[in-house]
Amino acid sequence: MKVGAFVLKKTLKCIVLTLCIALSVSCSVFADTGSFARIETENDTAVSAISRNVFEPIKTITGASLNTEMQLSGLSDIFVSEKGDIYLLCSEISRIIKINSDYTLNKEIAITDKDGVEVSFSGAQGLYVEKNGNIYLADTNNSQILITDANGKVLSSWAQPESDIIPKDFIYNPIKILKNSDGYTYVLSRGCYYGTIVYDPNGEFTGFMGANSVNATVIDAFTNLIKGIFTSEEKQSAQVKNLPYSFVDFAMDKQGYMVTCTGSTEAMTNGTGQIRRINSSGSNILFKTYNSGDSVSSTEYNFLEKEIIKKQGMKQIQNIVSVDVDKNGFMYALDKTFGLIYVYDSDCNFLTGLGGLDDTLGNFTDPVALAVTDKGFLVADLKKSTVTVFEITDFGEKLFNAQLMYLDGEYTASESLWNEVLKLDRYNQPAYRGLSMISYNNGDYKEALKLAKAGYDYNVYDMAYQKLFTSFIADNFVWLLMVIVAFLSGITALFIYLKRNKKALIKNQKLRTACSVTFHPFVAFDDVKYNNRGSLTLAIILALVFFVSASLKETGSGFLFMEQSAKDYNMLYTLAKTIGLLILWSVSNWLICALLSGRGKLKEIFTATVYALIPYIIWTFISIGLSWILPLSGAGFISGFNTVILIYTFFLLSVAMMKIHDFNFFRFLLTGVVTLLAMLFIVFIIFMMVILLQQFWNMIYAVFTETLYR
Repeated sequence: MKVGAFVLKKTLKCIVLTLCIALSVSCSVFADTGSFARIETENDTAVSAISRNVFEPIKTITGASLNTEMQLSGLSDIFVSEKGDIYLLCSEISRIIKINSDYTLNKEIAITDKDGVEVSFSGAQGLYVEKNGNIYLADTNNSQILITDANGKVLSSWAQPESDIIPKDFIYNPIKILKNSDGYTYVLSRGCYYGTIVYDPNGEFTGFMGANSVNATVIDAFTNLIKGIFTSEEKQSAQVKNLPYSFVDFAMDKQGYMVTCTGSTEAMTNGTGQIRRINSSGSNILFKTYNSGDSVSSTEYNFLEKEIIKKQGMKQIQNIVSVDVDKNGFMYALDKTFGLIYVYDSDCNFLTGLGGLDDTLGNFTDPVALAVTDKGFLVADLKKSTVTVFEITDFGEKLFNAQLMYLDGEYTASESLWNEVLKLDRYNQPAYRGLSMISYNNGDYKEALKLAKAGYDYNVYDMAYQKLFTSFIADNFVWLLMVIVAFLSGITALFIYLKRNKKALIKNQKLRTACSVTFHPFVAFDDVKYNNRGSLTLAIILALVFFVSASLKETGSGFLFMEQSAKDYNMLYTLAKTIGLLILWSVSNWLICALLSGRGKLKEIFTATVYALIPYIIWTFISIGLSWILPLSGAGFISGFNTVILIYTFFLLSVAMMKIHDFNFFRFLLTGVVTLLAMLFIVFIIFMMVILLQQFWNMIYAVFTETLYR
């Protein structure tokens, strides 16, 4: 009854949580432009939910709105100067449009040579403007960089640099240009997987910097070694090489570090490492900090969506085509596939997302470039020939300022802002995390626990819990010690009494045999085999308890030890890896051992296998209880003891199979390995049958549908 009540309680909690999230989504009347947040849950998983607007589209810039005769055809890049002037690269009409900070036309710039003749730069992909107004233009199709004055008169041009370190087959197609405060110029060339091309302040080529790396496995290395030994040079040169992905855009932050985006990084998934932060030596220094406090390199983090959407049976892989950084170090990335803008802070914490693909204000049809302004950001749409202007909302300013203070360690100063953010968005996780850290620093550990749990901040939760746990132990040490001593004394006295009076605590012989497996495995399994003291009914009950223990471990553990979100829990998966695995092992072992002179019956194999799991089942319930008591530092103890229990369970299983089949240890190992192979084969056959049945059903459905049409 207690277990049933606990499961019912957890189920009700899941329902309430789901309703709360659904309510927060359905009641968001402020989601007209598709703004969304990510709700991070157990095990660093995240789900998207509609949120209050952090940015709002305020207008669309077109040729007509600028009172120009030409449309903004061929929009391929945007540059925003420190003064706030906006430069639009319109390669199809070979014009650079300069716009004032109030979004009015300043002038149209045509590129002219030294004789005053206009130069066509159709297909140009990028531009950069210096403080003095000089323009650097990536003339992609003409394989050159044009440097002009503020009026577009060509001062010089850079063709493909000549150097021994540049491969003979290198194709120079510059697409993006960037300069740092020291005067170094960085150029991205289309398809260049060597990194950025670097020029010194004198315009001299100095080398490449910051190339992406290829993720190679041990199998890849072994395969390449074999190919190198047994494959001729001609065949090796004809083989497809696994090359790193090239950068497609970059930006410079206020600290002088380069932020890059890579676009599509996988063929069938969104991949990882789409955004990087490169220092002067070319190393990535961008890290993702998880709720648990652990950090990983951004190369191992997926900045886009986990789920892959299919359209007409084809996977829609997301593709970041543009990136920029604002004055606070917040990173903005533009996804071309779905027209989405993602905003992250310098610790890779997701702040907001917005956008979409349609003709409404704030959405796009073919987004190609993004640039940050003092008030928000701009997005260029190639097909629409427009630039959409986004400005930050009052809510967005509060959120960004509070998050910036949090990152700088100014927790107390950010408290009022976080409270205002929560008033406007009651499910804002960054606000809960910020307030939990403030409560912890103020010594209000109970409030810190509550807020950290709401924000899924395992780091603050663990720190606050350790303070409360340590304080509780210190205040109640004497009483706890007395209870432990009394409990151990009582257990000892009970066993002494039973032994002296030759009484049994458990009178049922079959139940007593099951209970003695842990301490007397050889005698107990002999009784199961030869004295008919194994109970199939008891084994089935224990198997069900095994399933319940695994379910509770995944959904009912303490907050710090929760393995996955309750709302994502799949009971069928747990059923398959507990009872399903027991049945599969028993059947496979029976089939294999029957061919190898094993004496065990199917009922005996199943019963003995379940009996061998008794210590593990008991430990699972104990570990669940400990997960509610111990801080995160106790994870090592739980994990270590779990390993010990698993080893002992394997020992019990070895004894069980040897006794049931009358095998020695080496024969058990042989049959055990063959049993595992048989299990894999059976699973393979089951999967094949399921696939064939699905195909058969699809064929029947297609024939039926075709018959109806005819």
